Amino acid sequence: MKLNFVLGIGIVLALVGASLLVAFGFLYVRPYLNVSTYEETACTVVSQGIAFQELVVCQCAADGSSACVSRYPCIRVLVNYTRVDGTLVENATLYDSYETFHIQDSALRCSYHKCSRIVNDNVRAVKRFATRYGLSGAPFSCYYDPDDSTFAVTEVVLLSTTANAIVWPALALVVGLIIFFVQVFHTDPKRAQQQKNQFSSLERQWTRIKERTYSRMESPGSERLV
Repeated sequence: MKLNFVLGIGIVLALVGASLLVAFGFLYVRPYLNVSTYEETACTVVSQGIAFQELVVCQCAADGSSACVSRYPCIRVLVNYTRVDGTLVENATLYDSYETFHIQDSALRCSYHKCSRIVNDNVRAVKRFATRYGLSGAPFSCYYDPDDSTFAVTEVVLLSTTANAIVWPALALVVGLIIFFVQVFHTDPKRAQQQKNQFSSLERQWTRIKERTYSRMESPGSERLV
């Protein structure tokens, strides 16, 4: 019973660790690889513009189909920042994340977008972004791509976050596998002793059989036959 319980814990740990590794790989590792070369700097807002009258149409369905259509106001924030080498970059477009840049760079270049079913929720979300990052002259921490100075982002997936997302599930997977293999291939000392005693008993029986056979071959009857 105890063996089955410990073995079950090992299996659960291994399965949970493997599942989290796959999930966190998509949630953290893949996004981190996209921004791993980004440098941190300070951005200063130059200007911002929001078009509340002309809302942008978006597809709010998770699969990108036309089953759900919503709208959001397009806000565009321009910032200045200084590169690590001291070069001043002016009028770069600010985005809230690399994902937004990837979506908006070939479209309207909106700094932030939220595409939920309820349009008013999208409007409120854009207003909150404008309040936090749209104040002219306000400095804040941001990140830029050394190979492309036309934009900056407010948030990136950090190495420390990615490392934590990988180390703990990997540890759970390794511990689970260790428990599994130890329990499967581990030999109980009492059971091993019983097997040893059983083997010794069989060995003694085989020895007695050989002795009896040898005695019969050496019996007087055998001598007279000779």
